[in-house]
Amino acid sequence: MKIIKTQALALLLILPLVGNAEMSGLSDHDMAGVTAQDGLTIQVQGSTAATKIAASNVRLDIDCGGVAGCAGSYASYPQQSYISLDTVKFGAIGNGGAAATAPFTVAANLDVGASGGVPELLLNGSWSRMRLSADAITMKPSTTTSFGAFAFDSQGSFSLRNSRGIFDSSCAPACAAALSFAADGQAYYRQATTAGSPELVLDNMHLSLSASGAELSIRPTGIYFSQATADLNWNYDLRYRANPTLAYRNDQSDLSNFLYVGIESGLVNPITQIKPGGVWLTGSPQYDETTRNGGLNLSLVTDFDPTTFALVLGEGGNTPTLLRFEKWRALKPGTRMLSIPNFTVDAVHGGGAGVPNIPVDFCLGAGRAATSVYCNANFRDRDPTPATGTGSVSRYISSPATGNEGDAIAIMARDLQLLAYPTSVKLVDPVAGTTTFNWGLITTIGDLDATLLAYPGGKTAGTSGVRLDGVISISTPQISAGDWDESRGTHFLLADTDSNMGVGFLDINAMVKVDNLYLELLSTGIKASCSGSAGATTCFSLYADGQFGGGDLFNLSDKNKTVRGFDLIIRLNFSDYAFTLSPAANQLLFSGALVLDSNNKSSNYVMLTEPDYNAAAFKFGQMEGAATISNGSIDLRPGNITADGLPRLTIQQQLDVTQDLKIDDISFNGQNLGRLVIPTGGRVTSIMSLKQQIP
Repeated sequence: MKIIKTQALALLLILPLVGNAEMSGLSDHDMAGVTAQDGLTIQVQGSTAATKIAASNVRLDIDCGGVAGCAGSYASYPQQSYISLDTVKFGAIGNGGAAATAPFTVAANLDVGASGGVPELLLNGSWSRMRLSADAITMKPSTTTSFGAFAFDSQGSFSLRNSRGIFDSSCAPACAAALSFAADGQAYYRQATTAGSPELVLDNMHLSLSASGAELSIRPTGIYFSQATADLNWNYDLRYRANPTLAYRNDQSDLSNFLYVGIESGLVNPITQIKPGGVWLTGSPQYDETTRNGGLNLSLVTDFDPTTFALVLGEGGNTPTLLRFEKWRALKPGTRMLSIPNFTVDAVHGGGAGVPNIPVDFCLGAGRAATSVYCNANFRDRDPTPATGTGSVSRYISSPATGNEGDAIAIMARDLQLLAYPTSVKLVDPVAGTTTFNWGLITTIGDLDATLLAYPGGKTAGTSGVRLDGVISISTPQISAGDWDESRGTHFLLADTDSNMGVGFLDINAMVKVDNLYLELLSTGIKASCSGSAGATTCFSLYADGQFGGGDLFNLSDKNKTVRGFDLIIRLNFSDYAFTLSPAANQLLFSGALVLDSNNKSSNYVMLTEPDYNAAAFKFGQMEGAATISNGSIDLRPGNITADGLPRLTIQQQLDVTQDLKIDDISFNGQNLGRLVIPTGGRVTSIMSLKQQIP
């Protein structure tokens, strides 16, 4: 994204605000309440009107191809896609989305001074409750279909103090920037503007950040922000309105709760960079992330304060039951707990001569070769099935290419790592109080790569909505061929943190690929679904492998201190896939439907092998069939409503076979042992509960 464009956009947003502001002289009574001070104060006051400022569209140009004076990698390509917000409105709003009873106000104060002979700048600002909305989010110029409509209500304040200006690139090593920000509000999303259209609501949102002794500067790579510690708080209730009578309201009885999400405080040595540059180009050498077209990318690295940082999940509403994951610990001492080196957002053109495709650079369980489109041949995965691609012995699935499917918003991540886990879990019960468990749910991520392409348009032609192509992979790095690096691995374990012992799946590699997956807001809830086409019958693919075992959490890499049970390998391809998540009182409901791709049945299998020795493999292969999932629920139950008085997390579901489930190849080391058929009408009911252990 070109900096000049960003500045110009900000200026264009400010000018209408000033031009439409109402100004009036101060009366004697008003003047009596004014206290003079140094600096410059600007206050803009509107009215109570819900639409004080309006625009037919607000356009965000990301690439300059085809524009006079354009330079860089994309200069010779035609004009790239841009994002357009259509029928934009801005004005005052009252609590709950009701009509405003007071005008909106935006105020800012700018002051300068000095400390120890070094000039300083102080910038304060605030805004009263107001709403920004748009009736459509489109990708232009190639399409008129929309992602949907949104409204965003907020109020808040901010303060920034820095030496030598807003940005100071010469302060190190004694930087002293101080930043505070706090905002509250609601965000609404709907896929149609007609009455009664379902809405997804981020309700009771609160975001605050405070930091001092920080560096806020502009470096050659972009905006740079770092500090020793920072307090971050972000929480919201995810809610749903299936059939709202009034749009964009959170004071109505039609709100249902999905869940509560919260992140509380305690970042240690965080470093954030915001940089220009979007999708990188393929070429020689492959995957050169330094050669990018227009767009935006950012990076973040931080540790978590073990005394203050918490991840909070639970039921939504006014008196929710919550789980607090606290006292975070690094998987390996000395490693950063969270690292996001490359998170990229870009608008990409979906066709036309000479327009490059999205990079194809996914290798599961192995690194990429430096100058090849293939995975590094020095590494291997657990799957003994030969992988495709010359020189590759690792499972390889490419990213989706934009082809001629239309313009899209690209969201890409590379090499994301979460190498930390909580050692304490608190159950916060509004009736019974708080119970502390010294165990952890360990879900570390050794390496996450993702490419998602979001296209505007619903499942029915001409309607609004979201369609996705994408690949998401998580993997465990290898030290050498077949030698997994558990200290930087992807693990899913249940752990007793008093004894530092855990059991579950180690060294996980997993990948999900979707093609034309539609996200729909329906009266029954949020639905994700896809169907294969004649040219590509598979629309949803899942590949996963991991090793079941356990051991000392401090020494997972020591084979003498871990128990290795078996390796599990899953590879499934679906020609039809559907999953619906529905809100209900104090629980989440889910349902779905699955059809295994019979045209790709040779790639549908489940395998069990000896640990790190895939020559001894027991296989269930050549799978086809269909099933539905019903009566699914996720329920966090406090102790006052359970029979034994113990709180628990319960997950249950019912799976019904709707088309004969056939397993035509049951084999051991390649020797066929027979076949298995579960006929139509077969049913499997499962209930799993996690609860406090009684000594």
